[in-house]
Amino acid sequence: MGILTRFKDIMSANIHAIADKFDNPEKDIRNYMTKLNDDLGHVSSETAALEENVRRKRRMVSDADAELQRLTRYRDRAVQEGNSGDAAIYEDRMAVKQEELKKLQDEFAVIEKQKNELSQMNEKLRSDLTVLQEKMNEIEGKMKMAEAMKKGQKQAGYDPAADMKKMEDKANAMLDRVNAEIELQGGSSSDLDDLTKKYDDMDGQE
Repeated sequence: MGILTRFKDIMSANIHAIADKFDNPEKDIRNYMTKLNDDLGHVSSETAALEENVRRKRRMVSDADAELQRLTRYRDRAVQEGNSGDAAIYEDRMAVKQEELKKLQDEFAVIEKQKNELSQMNEKLRSDLTVLQEKMNEIEGKMKMAEAMKKGQKQAGYDPAADMKKMEDKANAMLDRVNAEIELQGGSSSDLDDLTKKYDDMDGQE
């Protein structure tokens, strides 16, 4: 059966480790969930087909066992009646029926094992889907929160570019004031020097 050939791979898959390696969590989780849902669909269809085979094989085992019990009763009656020839005929038929019953029981055990493995796969796939859905809900929750914060900032008039411009304008204004103060200080010193020179020249003339 198709999906049963992947039993070991599906059962051994560590969904948490797989999800941690996703480069694009939102996109990769959706893709992986699609893959798991496809696998789950195959498990469901193969389980349905196997259920019919289980019922048919169980009925065959029951019929073969009932026939063996019937032959056993007739063999015992033949022995009681002292008809060893008849008893031998029944014993020969019983031997054939026992082999048939053993074969049917072995076949039934195989499909019962397959049914059990499909059940385990179904549970594992559903569990993995639940884990991925929780991760997806977490991602979507964070995205909605980020969008809400962004929307709130816009409604409050917050504009990162405008704030940067304001900071630049403020810095330029401060620089202009500093340059103006330096120029004023420089001008005062020059006037004082000129005045001092004037009186020094007057002293020289005397």
